Amino acid sequence: MKFVLASILMLFHLGSACFSAESKRAQPVAADEVRVMSWNILRKGWEKEGHGTWKERIPNVVRILREHKPDVVGLQEDGKNQVDHLAKVLPGYSYLDQHKEPGGGLLIRTDAWRVIESGKIPTSRRRQASWALLESTGNGAQWMFYNAHLIHRTAQDSAAQRMAGAKSIVDHIVGHAPAGVPVVFVGDFNALHDMPVMRYLAGEAGSPVKLSNAFDRRHGADDPRGTYRGLSKEKHCDRIDHILVNDHAKVVDAEIIFYEQLAGAWPSDHYPVLATLSTAQVQDADPVATEKPLVKSGASKKKPQD
Repeated sequence: MKFVLASILMLFHLGSACFSAESKRAQPVAADEVRVMSWNILRKGWEKEGHGTWKERIPNVVRILREHKPDVVGLQEDGKNQVDHLAKVLPGYSYLDQHKEPGGGLLIRTDAWRVIESGKIPTSRRRQASWALLESTGNGAQWMFYNAHLIHRTAQDSAAQRMAGAKSIVDHIVGHAPAGVPVVFVGDFNALHDMPVMRYLAGEAGSPVKLSNAFDRRHGADDPRGTYRGLSKEKHCDRIDHILVNDHAKVVDAEIIFYEQLAGAWPSDHYPVLATLSTAQVQDADPVATEKPLVKSGASKKKPQD
């Protein structure tokens, strides 16, 4: 009888331990974690043949934002009507500052952040980058966020235009980012990670700042998965959307959110990039060998096209 009772008690304790472990795994890894997304949502009216209309794309845009619950989203190609719709159906978010053409604003979780300062930075050809100094409502930590949509590679003098835009933002970081604060710069850079503008942002060519690529830190710079998909359903294309961080942000995880298994119209011709960050000092680069797409992709990994 004593043996049976002891066995029952042992099983009870084991069950309690397993339940406790599962409960802990369901909790955030760290209280200071910040989830940041960069997403070119394809401007309404710019759809090409084969793209869904904005009305058809809305459900999956909203689904991805609701499922992944980013704290801050850098949007590109966001028209005023698109922003207004997102703000209406996502009451927990606010689009920061008055919308100015041609978009490129910050969508922020209102219960997670208090805005200290924000504004716009002219980059090139009427484009403006957005910036915001935010304070966490959870732990009081301050973070500096930037979002930009740099000129497409088919434009005249595009390389020089992209570099000029990047230097304008770097100048702002140097002049406005408080010392010791994590800086996050997201956007559609229209550049592969090893192009001159990205090397400049990484601290080369006399740049006064050094920013690390969150995806590269977790997966390696040679990972062939791309963020621009266009209309192709056969291969990933270039990885031109990036999340960059300074040395005051630790990269906990970073992924590209793929669309292949979503029902209905694809939300955009770009995949969003999502990074989980914290305020701890960054670790040495240690790419993760295994791939863990947040929305499982059925596409094979192929070399991106230049």
